Amino acid sequence: SNEFAGSVAVVTGGAKGIGLAISLALARDGADLIMVGRDRAALDEAAAQIGALGRRALGVAADLTVPAEGSRISAAIRDEFGGRGDMIVTAAGRRDHYNKPIG
Repeated sequence: SNEFAGSVAVVTGGAKGIGLAISLALARDGADLIMVGRDRAALDEAAAQIGALGRRALGVAADLTVPAEGSRISAAIRDEFGGRGDMIVTAAGRRDHYNKPIG
């Protein structure tokens, strides 16, 4: 379907796991994508997969646990997509390898 034709979607965590599945589903439904993540290689691979579907995709390398890096998203929307961002999906996650208790 082309439910999202002409739309620009921002997907945090969009290059791996559930975020990648969401990015691909949105692309199949006609959206162009801005994917945000920390892994440049994964972003490039995801952008290539989306490009193969005939959609425009941009990977933005940013660590969203660092507030100043969030500005990279708005810059990408402004500079690469003419200021258009129609939807955002927050699928970014962070693993705590130390299994620390909360509190």
